[in-house]
Amino acid sequence: MVNNFLLMPQSKIYKFLKSPALKQGMVVLVDQGLMSMVTFITGVLIARASSKEEYALYMLGWSLLLAIKGIHEALVNLPFTVYAPRLSGIKLKYYQGSALLLTLVFCVFAGTLLFSADYFNARYITTRYFELIEMSPLLVFLLTAVVFRDFLRNVLLAQLQVWASVGINGFISIIVIASIAYLFYVQQLTPSKTYLLFATAFSVAALAMFVARYSHYKLDRRVFFLHILKNWKLGKWALLGNFAYIGSRMSFPWLILYFLDYKAVAMYSACLALALAPAPLLRGTGAYILPRMSHGYKDRSNKNLMRLLWKSILLLCPIYLLWLVIGVFFSDELMTLVYSEKFNDAGFLFILLLIMTTIDFVFAPLTNSLQVLEQTKAITISLIIGALVTLILSPYFIKEYGLYGVGVLAILSMTATIAYRILALIMNNLRQNTIKG
Repeated sequence: MVNNFLLMPQSKIYKFLKSPALKQGMVVLVDQGLMSMVTFITGVLIARASSKEEYALYMLGWSLLLAIKGIHEALVNLPFTVYAPRLSGIKLKYYQGSALLLTLVFCVFAGTLLFSADYFNARYITTRYFELIEMSPLLVFLLTAVVFRDFLRNVLLAQLQVWASVGINGFISIIVIASIAYLFYVQQLTPSKTYLLFATAFSVAALAMFVARYSHYKLDRRVFFLHILKNWKLGKWALLGNFAYIGSRMSFPWLILYFLDYKAVAMYSACLALALAPAPLLRGTGAYILPRMSHGYKDRSNKNLMRLLWKSILLLCPIYLLWLVIGVFFSDELMTLVYSEKFNDAGFLFILLLIMTTIDFVFAPLTNSLQVLEQTKAITISLIIGALVTLILSPYFIKEYGLYGVGVLAILSMTATIAYRILALIMNNLRQNTIKG
């Protein structure tokens, strides 16, 4: 199929390049790219402006919030993206209203847990490992803003309402990066101020997206619990997958903190952030490819879905491979250029994490296709396999080889995860062909 795409006549290639789908996809890439650029540049400036310990705390805070946010994505965002294209009219408005209420309930529940952790920490715990919990009020504000912003943006993208999302989020991204740069220039950039700035900006973006389309949200108690059950049917495996993802990927900073120290966390976080430099492209394509695949699979056309999968991989692969080559040859220079001399000895760790992220990037559309096929169970199992590799082998690799062991372990975990997903897709295609035959 890849060869067929490469051998397409020029007229078909021109038609593809002029298609609305490609234009919409590029707009989403720009939007996501701006926001990812903001978070990346902010991390770099904080690493330059503060100590490694402060930078480590900042990155651990984001790690904690992203882990919690993943629960909402599994139970609300993912089911909405898959099911919304199959609804219309009042049924779609009721579904959107239910999803909005679920988002509010989630934020209240998650905020309560964080405030409880703050109370428990203040009453019973004094170790500095829990300094992050002391920022609970600020983290709750940031979490609520991030969750609502991502949900409302996801609602628009799930219905391919690209321009309605891009305008406000692009504007907010520009305001945030300008504010971050100013705080750095006047030497006032701190993790707490950065959290507050992001929370305020995301709140404004979420409010603007809601006000612009508030009439599209209707709440009906008669169908609310039916929608919960519907989301749970698809999201339960994604929820388990989120916990598995925490174990396989997001546990690394905390494992490093446990076995090593804050400075090691800072080194790992800086290398990973730079290795993820092409992530705006990955997140942007994922935000667009998933709803696009959902629309393309409305008629249950497995062939059409595979066509979109191969096109996505074919178009993205050269960019990631080029970044890998550049990183391998200029690892030390890149780390010093971006983060200053404080991180000049992290070149080899950067290469290891670059290999891991390249494997992840190249096969990212594979995950989208499994989600559309409602094979969230397969995705979850793959993450459980990755988590087992990470958690079982981490004591040996980290104790014996330090941060280099972390890099090797990250590659092994990612490879095991992707290998199972490839196997799951092959088995699904074989079942479909058997049924048709």
